[in-house]
Amino acid sequence: MPSRPPTRATANYKGSTSSCEGFGVAKASVLPGTVVDDAATSAAWSGTEVTGTSAYDTATVTGVASFTPSGSVTYRLYATGTCAGTASSTQTVSLSGGLVPSSAKTAALGAGAYSFEASYSGDGNYTGSSGSCEPFSVAGATASVATVVNDAATKAAWSGTEVLGASAYATSTLTGVAGFTPTGTVTYSLFTNGTCAGAPSATDTVTVNGGVVPKSSPTPALAAGPYSFEASYSGDSNYKASASSCEVFRLPRTPRPLRSQSQRRVSPTATSRRRSSASPSRPSTVRPCPTATR
Repeated sequence: MPSRPPTRATANYKGSTSSCEGFGVAKASVLPGTVVDDAATSAAWSGTEVTGTSAYDTATVTGVASFTPSGSVTYRLYATGTCAGTASSTQTVSLSGGLVPSSAKTAALGAGAYSFEASYSGDGNYTGSSGSCEPFSVAGATASVATVVNDAATKAAWSGTEVLGASAYATSTLTGVAGFTPTGTVTYSLFTNGTCAGAPSATDTVTVNGGVVPKSSPTPALAAGPYSFEASYSGDSNYKASASSCEVFRLPRTPRPLRSQSQRRVSPTATSRRRSSASPSRPSTVRPCPTATR
C-alpha cells in the first residue's frame, strides 16, 4: 500500500521550541503572633501580677497550606511598655515542624512596665518580619508589717505587769518578696487609747536600712490607762504602702496600800491630845447645909 503524503504543515514548517517564559513566586509574608504568659500559672498575663512574678513569651508563625515555615524566632524583652530602646534580654529559638518554642522565663520582675517583641527570620518561602509589641505590667506587692511593744526598762515584750511611770517603745519588721529588699520609711504612731483611733499623741518616723526597721523612741513615763501603737510603711518602687495591726498595751492603776487594824486604832498620844484640847469642866460649888432652928 502506497505511503500517505505529508500534510501541508509538516511539509512547510520545521519543529521548534518557544522562548522561555519565566515567572516568579514571591515569598509570602507572615507576622508572628505573640502572647505573654505568667510563669507561675502558665496562663496569659492577667495584669494582677505583683513584684517577684516571672513571665515568658509564646509565638506562632502561620504560613500557607503545604508550606511549613522554618527558620528562627528571636524574642526581645524590654524594660518599657513600648518595645523602645535596647532590649534588656534576647533569645533566639529554632522552629521545628512549624512550631515556635516558648521563650525562657524571665528573672523575678520588679514593679513596672515591660514588653515583649518576637521577630521571625524568614526562610525560602517566607520573608522575615516582626510581631506587634506586647506590653505587660507588674504591680507593687504588699510588704507585711509586724509590730511588737516593748518595756523600755527591760527591753522585753510588754508583759502587762508594768507599773505607773513605765515607758514603752515599739519595734517593727517588714517582710517582702525574696530578692526585693524593702526600702522607704516606717512611722510609729502612739495613741492614748486601746484602738489606734483618732489623732496620735506622738509620731516617730524612721528610715528602713537594708530591710531592717529601727525601733521607735521610748515614750515618756506613762500614766495608768490603755495605749496603742501602730506602724505605717511608706512603700517604695516595688511595694505598696501598708500598716501593721493595732498593738494594744495597758498600764494598770497602782492600788493604794491598805491600813492595818493596828494602824486604825487610836494611839494614847492622840487620846491625850484630844483630852487636852477639850474645854475644862467647871469646878463644882459645895453649898453648906442650912442649920436647923429649934
